[in-house]
Amino acid sequence: MPRYFRGVSQKLKKVLFYDRFAAFTKKKFYKGLVRGMAGKDVKTYGIGPLLICLAHDEKIPTAALEWNLSREYLDIVYPIENPKHFRFILAEGPYELGENIVLEKGDYVVDAGASLGVFSFLAANRVGNDGHVFAIEPVDFLCKCLKESIHMNKFENVTVLPVALGAENGSGSMNIDYEDPSSSRLGGISREISVNLKTLDKLVFEEKIVRRVNFIKMDIEGSEREALLGARETISRFKPKLSICAYHRKDDFEVLSNIIRDIEPRYNLIYGKRKIYGYVD
Repeated sequence: MPRYFRGVSQKLKKVLFYDRFAAFTKKKFYKGLVRGMAGKDVKTYGIGPLLICLAHDEKIPTAALEWNLSREYLDIVYPIENPKHFRFILAEGPYELGENIVLEKGDYVVDAGASLGVFSFLAANRVGNDGHVFAIEPVDFLCKCLKESIHMNKFENVTVLPVALGAENGSGSMNIDYEDPSSSRLGGISREISVNLKTLDKLVFEEKIVRRVNFIKMDIEGSEREALLGARETISRFKPKLSICAYHRKDDFEVLSNIIRDIEPRYNLIYGKRKIYGYVD
């Protein structure tokens, strides 16, 4: 695409999406400033039953974070509040589906790509004190926001793990997108940071941080296949419900389906517009 048209495209995106949804977030959700864990004021937003905190970072526009909150609200919370009127507004759809892909009391949940924590905290409410949510997020700024929100909501069943899930253990690089931090991805070459790369199997069976797994949600910007390969033993042992984003790479639906069925052939797979849902009877 020529540079001129790229510039026009970015301006349209800003006007139609970032600005519009940021204004929507301020009007509908903004609660004001509260004193955070470090003694600094943080912006607080009410999303459903949750309080979501945005820590300050000079590099990340607040409007981009507010757009992200609106997007997650429309995909995750709105379907629960208005199931009869829901129409996949932003095309991704919720992480729960029907009667089989649902969060239940006592579930241990892995939220890979926790971002600002909307799904993590809704899951924490749903699974209760007997369950637990592991919010996996490698971006340091987003981890700070998650910890502020955990403190504000007084959650005792959410653990933030500042790692990136992969097929191997070690270190990797991540491209930080300051206009949309939730879309940051592994393997980038600009605005690059180093991240701690771990397999889910290591977290479960070697480090024993995660005791068991009943539900896996993944939205990790194209690294879903590597993360699934690194969760082979976990999936085989616990057969968790799966809610996996499948739109970051062109062949995601085929490749991710093959990986899941290679690990456990008994998985029933359901295909949404941008997600693969899976469960074992």
